[in-house]
Amino acid sequence: MDIIPFVPIQTPELQSYLCVMETGNRLIKIWSERFLGKRKRRTFRQMLFNDEICVESTSFCTSCQHYSIPEQDYEKIMAVRRIEWDMICGFAPLAIFHAHTWNCRIEEDLFEDLAQAAHLALLDAIYGYIPARSADGYKSANFMTYAWRVIQRRLRREVENNQMPLLPPSGDGARELVRKFEFFRRHYNDHLTFDAAAELMGLSQEQQSILSSAMVNVMRESEMRVSLQDDRDYEDPVRDDYTSFASDLNVDDPLDSGLIRNVQLCMKLANLSDFQMDLLVTSQTPYHGWKAEVAQRHGRTRQASAQAFKKACELVREKYYERFGKDVDF
Repeated sequence: MDIIPFVPIQTPELQSYLCVMETGNRLIKIWSERFLGKRKRRTFRQMLFNDEICVESTSFCTSCQHYSIPEQDYEKIMAVRRIEWDMICGFAPLAIFHAHTWNCRIEEDLFEDLAQAAHLALLDAIYGYIPARSADGYKSANFMTYAWRVIQRRLRREVENNQMPLLPPSGDGARELVRKFEFFRRHYNDHLTFDAAAELMGLSQEQQSILSSAMVNVMRESEMRVSLQDDRDYEDPVRDDYTSFASDLNVDDPLDSGLIRNVQLCMKLANLSDFQMDLLVTSQTPYHGWKAEVAQRHGRTRQASAQAFKKACELVREKYYERFGKDVDF
């Protein structure tokens, strides 16, 4: 993989670049929606840069009887393209940092694929940065924050696609449900039935049906992975094998009927927020920067995540002591 050189951008130059991006990207959003509809900015850019869209002095082309882009708007959009490479080189370390971070979290080495995805996400961030402004002109987010979030979302999707290729993203939220189920499964050391997990997650009947169908795909994927193993003596369980979590399966392990069920009950009685619940679940499989990542998912700060995590632990311990008369460490 070719390494993109890091070329720092001085602050005055960066400010001028951000002004160019803000102006040009607003026009990209306006014209892409007029030509192709919403959420088609990447396709629109490709068509525009390949000269597949008319550029006239007016906003309507009489020869092809379709919208055209006025020359002044076209020049402002192309100004973003002219600074594209400088921005990529200036923020290349950010993309590499995220690629390294995500690569350390997974079991196989996918650094080159993740680095490519991170740079593509950085490119999308360059053409998508349109900060909202308040009445006094204050920007809602600086470019570093915006690019950070775009790259994070892209790499999370990249990792999930690699781990669950037979479960593509869909509008019904199946992938997110499977991800949450996996968090709960690891949190309770696999001693958790499907029905217990669904109740703990607060799923509706429709969501339970979606999760059940999604898990069938994951199970099939697990079977395919086992069948493709070159070493036939390999007997370790596949990481995403959910065959032991059928809804009609009862777990008779005493640990499940004891401590695990008691902690589950106390977590429900504590009335934790989604933010606090996510922190508790993620804390069972910690990694570098996990609190910051959870905070980012919920639009909170790193300091707020530390305080919320501490408070959540205190609430669950209090409920456990009130109900069972003893302390618990989890």
